Amino acid sequence: MEIKPRFEFKYIVKSHIAEKFLENLKGNMIADPHSDKGGYHVNSIYLDTPDLYCYYSKIDGEKLRYKFRVRWYGEILEESSLDKNTLFVEIKNRNNDEIFKNRVKLPGKHLISIAENGYPLKNLCELVKDKELYQANIIQNIANSNNWLPMCVTSYYRRAYLWPYDMDVRVTIDNNLRAQSVRNILQVCKENGFQVLPPDLCVLEIKFNWAMPLWLLETCVETGLEMRRYSKYASCMEKLYPEHTIRSATFESHLAIS
Repeated sequence: MEIKPRFEFKYIVKSHIAEKFLENLKGNMIADPHSDKGGYHVNSIYLDTPDLYCYYSKIDGEKLRYKFRVRWYGEILEESSLDKNTLFVEIKNRNNDEIFKNRVKLPGKHLISIAENGYPLKNLCELVKDKELYQANIIQNIANSNNWLPMCVTSYYRRAYLWPYDMDVRVTIDNNLRAQSVRNILQVCKENGFQVLPPDLCVLEIKFNWAMPLWLLETCVETGLEMRRYSKYASCMEKLYPEHTIRSATFESHLAIS
């Protein structure tokens, strides 16, 4: 199975700069079909090891690293709404600047048990459809390779745009980045959690395969965008657990967070 390498450029910008960038994109990009109402909520449970392997590999800028997360879309206000959701279990690998993603779907009913102990991920191959078994086996092997703990929930509101001539070229703008404990998994909505970025800042991302189109690169230069490394997961962990995101920390004895 061939997985295309993908590239992601991130920018932390003022909201008015993001709007200027979007204005400059008019005529070239269209709204993502999922943004037909202006945007959508993106939520993820991030898992990590007791010694915070994923967190520190990002902070240290390791060339080879990965993230382990379970993603879903839309707000959750009660357990009955889980049946309407689909979960996406993802391993997001980075090899220098190239991104590779393994992803499978799960019914929303598994969200609570994943938030409590991540157990369904250890038996992933039994829960997915046959066509996803290859991807599920990769993720399940990683899930069983260590003591993975559900660390935190990240949430934000996303607007997404596509280039009609190459739908792999994608621009997203994420506002209202929030962090909360996995204890509150049934109260994941735009008002809950700790606000991670100031209200006037947003995360602008440009994603593409192989190479960024020249016209898009020129638009970045015209708008004055400056690329920087940024991790929503790392920022949310630092907001939630500042006393634990230090070298001597371990979550081995801190299982109460889940």
